Amino acid sequence: TVAVEDVTFTGAAVSGISTLGVSSDVSFTATGAQSITHTGAGTGNADLSIVSTNGNVNIESVKFEGGNINGVNDLAAADITLSSDSAVLTHTGSTSLAISSTSGSVSVEGVDFNGDDISSARDLALSGDITSSLGDILMASSTTQSITHTGGVGQDLEISSGGNVVVDGVTLNGGAVSGVTSLSASDQVQLTEASAEITHTGANSLTISSTVGTVGVESVSFSGGAVSSVSTLAMSGDLTTTGGDILLTSASAQAITHSGGVAADLTISSGGNVVS
Repeated sequence: TVAVEDVTFTGAAVSGISTLGVSSDVSFTATGAQSITHTGAGTGNADLSIVSTNGNVNIESVKFEGGNINGVNDLAAADITLSSDSAVLTHTGSTSLAISSTSGSVSVEGVDFNGDDISSARDLALSGDITSSLGDILMASSTTQSITHTGGVGQDLEISSGGNVVVDGVTLNGGAVSGVTSLSASDQVQLTEASAEITHTGANSLTISSTVGTVGVESVSFSGGAVSSVSTLAMSGDLTTTGGDILLTSASAQAITHSGGVAADLTISSGGNVVS
């Protein structure tokens, strides 16, 4: 070997260098694999640092500038840790940012993303729309759940469909509601149509009753089998009573008047006697 100061030359090998200053490039010209290896101590601050006092450090096309790294095309890593108090992952490209996992799901703060599926979400806050082009919105909890709208006065919650809206067997189509078996109301039911009807299409009967008090239709009161407050009664058929009497109780003059034509008599008859 040849020793110059403390530097030893052995063939093409040079050792014993503490500091090496060059004013141009350091070139690795071997065609085989090459490396820069640091064998510092395992404890303490014994790092290998590559720094540039002016400009950046470029490795391939990746640029290192202090704590900043840019020019990275692909980054392969086990875990990526963001230690900043307020960290942001920002995409500045012209198309899209995709975060995916080839095996398993992607978890963001306990929410799992697996392909098009999102699970384990507790609260979902949004200022836009929820759009589902195929699947349903399922509320699968076994506990009580609700859909709540907190909008102001005149800011309604609207549920609509190009077809019908079906809520637990009840079908709503515009202003029409069908499929109702029982309707319970604690206030009034109002019919605002100019000419409104209540129509029963069942095979048996329609019953209107009140558990407490009477049923009032206009000013006529119905209480069980009793009808009161009738001012005028017009009919085209018979008036039949199987138990009670027909009583004219007004203190003023009253009359039973028949307005039939000639030979169209008024007949008062009885299986017993007619007593006047």
